[in-house]
Amino acid sequence: MTGVRPAPGGRARTVALASLAALGLAASACGSSADEGTATAGSVPTTEASAGSGSTGSASTSTSGAATPSSSPPTSGGGGSSSTAAPVLDGGVGVGPDGLQLIDGARIVQLPFGTGRDEVFTTLEAVLGASPTATPSSPECGNQADEQLLWPGQLSVDIRDDHMISWQLDRQSPLTTVSGVGLGSTRAEVESSIVIMVDETSLGTEFATEGGGEGGGMGGLLTGPEETATVTELWAGEICVFR
Repeated sequence: MTGVRPAPGGRARTVALASLAALGLAASACGSSADEGTATAGSVPTTEASAGSGSTGSASTSTSGAATPSSSPPTSGGGGSSSTAAPVLDGGVGVGPDGLQLIDGARIVQLPFGTGRDEVFTTLEAVLGASPTATPSSPECGNQADEQLLWPGQLSVDIRDDHMISWQLDRQSPLTTVSGVGLGSTRAEVESSIVIMVDETSLGTEFATEGGGEGGGMGGLLTGPEETATVTELWAGEICVFR
């Protein structure tokens, strides 16, 4: 999702957050049951679920952040909400380094980066039980994204060229990965299920998953470098932040 995280006196740079191949995220309740076999959100593949998110500066396109919501209704092209049919699922929504996941019993229905805007809108609207607020991307982020869809208290999703490119958890969001990593998780808990790199930046203590990939990987902020420090922000994909 295209988000903007200001930090004083920063300068623009592109940060590609690393990807994590086997990570998924789970939380929040949703609809009824889905058919057995290969379930999809639209035409998206599924996998089996396994047990265990200031001030002024220059924009930095890190591959995730959050823009200020507006009261204007979401649009797709010249229309409002999508007519794409939402899947019927018995579970919730989760987050991961390559996109979002819809939990359907023992299955995970993938909603990866690159999924169409209408499908993302309709699916999350059904699963989260609310319509998002839509706002244009910050002009300081250039062409990083066209639009941000925000579900307050849950997450925001960035859209570019009518496709999802990132997500970021909203403040106090209950959403997590399949392994349970989310806002409030300690560094030790994160590192028990995800290989991360930790660095001190103008944003604070920042972490990112190792490796590379088209999705840009997953990252976020911690309250400090110690093992007991907790996650205060969590994102994945191409995100605009201030440094």
